[in-house]
Amino acid sequence: MEHIKKYLWWYVGVLSLLLIGIVLYFNSKKESKQQFLGGALSLDSNSNSNDSFLDSFPLKKGSRGSNVEKLQTYLRQKQVKRDESVRFIAPPTYLEIDGIFGDKTEAALLEFTNRKSVSEEYFKKLNL
Repeated sequence: MEHIKKYLWWYVGVLSLLLIGIVLYFNSKKESKQQFLGGALSLDSNSNSNDSFLDSFPLKKGSRGSNVEKLQTYLRQKQVKRDESVRFIAPPTYLEIDGIFGDKTEAALLEFTNRKSVSEEYFKKLNL
């Protein structure tokens, strides 16, 4: 009987840790979804429009629109050009062109331009 109690507590402990892990995982997904939606969709009553981040400069995290798509296309071309001479075991992942300036767009921009945002003047300088 003592043997069963010993393993029963061990299983309870493992299941508790598993449950904690699942709760933390879903909470992080919920927070990232809120952060994703919070930057571009404002439910604030002071905001007149949800278009405040749409195609407006400077382009930065939370911006959306066709100018972001142009910037993402430019950055993706830079990534492909950088990787042309390198052989990979697995294919590299490139920036997704979705018109949403998120973490991956910011990281690519930082890698190629040492900037976290793009002003209208710099956007024109890139010939986008």
